Amino acid sequence: VALKRLNKAQERIRAGLEKNPYHASLLTIATKIYSYQGNIKKSLETLDNLITHYPDNIIGYSLLIKLGYREQSIELAQKRLKENPNNDSLASLIYRNLADHLITHQPDNIEGYAMLKKLGYPEQSAELARERLKANPNNNSLSFHFISRG
Repeated sequence: VALKRLNKAQERIRAGLEKNPYHASLLTIATKIYSYQGNIKKSLETLDNLITHYPDNIIGYSLLIKLGYREQSIELAQKRLKENPNNDSLASLIYRNLADHLITHQPDNIEGYAMLKKLGYPEQSAELARERLKANPNNNSLSFHFISRG
């Protein structure tokens, strides 16, 4: 039943894109459907159209990250941010991903947690710091900044 509905949705999306090939919502849904079906090539092609025609919309960049292309997404977002430096959504996306990257790859470095906190995620930053302190209770900088201050 679910597969039947997915196929019917895909047919409707395809028909909609034939009438309006650059419709943002249709491109977004099509990207997700192709990805769900494992057709990454078609998903990326559709996503390319979304980012090309809506370069200031963070949805395309976010989907690219979800597909496993974090570096490419950040590069494209940075390029667009140079062209349109007032796009706070793109700037936030870049910095949020940088913070996540730092926390993942340098978990004992306070910079990623501090950046996440500055971006407006203080609870998540503190929770991630507490989790890291469980693994490395001797990290004095994390302990000082996130436990003693709350």
